Amino acid sequence: MLLSRSAKVDINGGGYVIFKLPAPVIKEPFSEAKITSQLKFGPQSARGREWNPSFSSVRLTLQTKRCDQQCQIKIVPTKEEVDHGMDCIAKMFKKEQKLAGEYAVFYHAYSDSALIYETFGAMAHILFGYNADNAPLPRLQLGPFTKMKNATQLRTTLEKKWKNTDQCRSFKAVGISAALSIREGSSYASPPHTLLEGYNCTPTDGILHHFLETIDLVDIKQDLLKLAKKYKLRGEPHEKTKMRNDTFMSNWNVYNNPASKKTTETKYRCTGHILQIFIRRELVDELTYSSVSLGRFAQDRHPLSSHLGKNNYIWEQARILTQPAAFMDSKCVKMYVYSGDHTFHNSRLLLQDELRGLLLKR
Repeated sequence: MLLSRSAKVDINGGGYVIFKLPAPVIKEPFSEAKITSQLKFGPQSARGREWNPSFSSVRLTLQTKRCDQQCQIKIVPTKEEVDHGMDCIAKMFKKEQKLAGEYAVFYHAYSDSALIYETFGAMAHILFGYNADNAPLPRLQLGPFTKMKNATQLRTTLEKKWKNTDQCRSFKAVGISAALSIREGSSYASPPHTLLEGYNCTPTDGILHHFLETIDLVDIKQDLLKLAKKYKLRGEPHEKTKMRNDTFMSNWNVYNNPASKKTTETKYRCTGHILQIFIRRELVDELTYSSVSLGRFAQDRHPLSSHLGKNNYIWEQARILTQPAAFMDSKCVKMYVYSGDHTFHNSRLLLQDELRGLLLKR
């Protein structure tokens, strides 16, 4: 039922060919002394400078009037929306406090790819036993990872082959961007800035269709889009879009071209989602690298494991190699999802149940 080609899995007689890459091996686990030291340093987002999710600056950031990227209109958050945002930020912070000893944390913001991620999560749950109740899965197509072994290779490939930018299909097949802190202002895509507004850097048109076409499940696409509409997730607007791995995409062209602007009111007020990604400290340099905008390497924070292991102010971004086997193994990576729309946030598991039911009928 998935994309790759080595072992057969039968879902109700489906007989699709798939395989699963092995998860990274932790060769030298952190000692208890190192874990205790990291716990004393405290949550990653509060290191180096005093910070607390209850600070008024967090609420002010969430309250900021924002522009819906698709519909080009201004939206003023309601008190209920801001209160929900504050609650999500507080929960993120508590998880940081709990897991700071063994894990570094990353924050990936997204909007239009929500349906894709949720579909991947439901498929991984059925085929591999992945716990999609906690979070969806950002990548599931395993083929691209057979040649992309680690984050160092991801960085050098971006520099040499992808014009030093992550705005291309080849990068998107294996990587995501992430902020390193919940703290407002620590990155332009930190959770207080993106949870309610959402974040789209490149278009997602065609990705879902291409994936379903590859695994011979295009006939369920309309059912998936109906679920997206039911749960007020942005779906994929076009039936078919040609996919080219080396197509470079521009945020400016998509959202700021006057010819493409829409003037209608958006149906979805809070379109943001945040994946809180905890990666074992022993695997940080294997799966991530320090970066600035467009995925460009940040030498001053290299190696990233060292930057994230200090009791200093932590800021800017990272790029993550989203190796599916690692992301499905809770011993390597733990993930939690938060949605700006409080209604969807509280009903997301119902969507997962419906997605799994749809897929199990195949």
